[in-house]
Amino acid sequence: MISPDPIDLRLVVCDMDGTLLDADKQLPPELPAMLERLHEAGVVFCPASGRQHATLVEMFPDLPGEAVLIAENGAYVTAGGAEVSASPLPLETVRRIVAAMDELAATEDLGVIVCASDTAYVDRTDEDFRVHVDPHYAEVTDVPSLAELLAAPDAAQLLLVKVAVYAAAGPERAVVPALTAVAGDEADVVVSGPHYVDVMAAGTHKGQAVAALRTRLGLTHDQVAVFGDAPNDAEMMAEGTWTFAVANAHDEVRARARFGAPAHTEDGVLRTLTRLLDGERPDAPGW
Repeated sequence: MISPDPIDLRLVVCDMDGTLLDADKQLPPELPAMLERLHEAGVVFCPASGRQHATLVEMFPDLPGEAVLIAENGAYVTAGGAEVSASPLPLETVRRIVAAMDELAATEDLGVIVCASDTAYVDRTDEDFRVHVDPHYAEVTDVPSLAELLAAPDAAQLLLVKVAVYAAAGPERAVVPALTAVAGDEADVVVSGPHYVDVMAAGTHKGQAVAALRTRLGLTHDQVAVFGDAPNDAEMMAEGTWTFAVANAHDEVRARARFGAPAHTEDGVLRTLTRLLDGERPDAPGW
């Protein structure tokens, strides 16, 4: 039902994998038309992803207006191509993480991705691993050894914003405990997908990035809508009034979101945005 008092929407922040992308990791065909409609309504659309900045630029080459991107789970944020914020990991912390994962790799099928602001470094090049890396990282640099890369004299010049670990059997049983043990107070460990866990500087998450963008744009919570599905989206649910967990979302996200949306396989984000732009309110009877 169209409300006589529609919400004053000005910013839409949307996770990618499991939220906007379909089951084949593809953007919905109707997205360009929706982006134009949002732009015409004065609404900024901001992808928020654990993917790297270069990948988001490649995925959204024609965002209307000033392109605003939250990459690396909030560790790297840009607007109009300019850096808004960066939250680097301490080099010594990254060294400890890589050493711990190298040890765990003796018994676990895993791969480590050291993410700088401009590229992702990997030292595992087999197809079984790269098939999970390449779709998420447009810029990848192969190195003989991550440990050697981080031990080099010029390693301190790298802007390291995230370490991602791919775990074939899932990250919770072995990878998350091992990462938590070495992360200390300098870093946070968060599950970002069925096979992925990410490590960022302490206090770095998508929610913090959304708060910074909201302040930069001069917006209130009531002007922000957020969509997500995975635990790395949970903090975003406190940064807008209109927060949606898609039907396939993790329980933690469902608990924090105010509203629900159809699953990512059912174009849940676009269907919900259409209703919002048509003047419906999710807090009104009949939604």
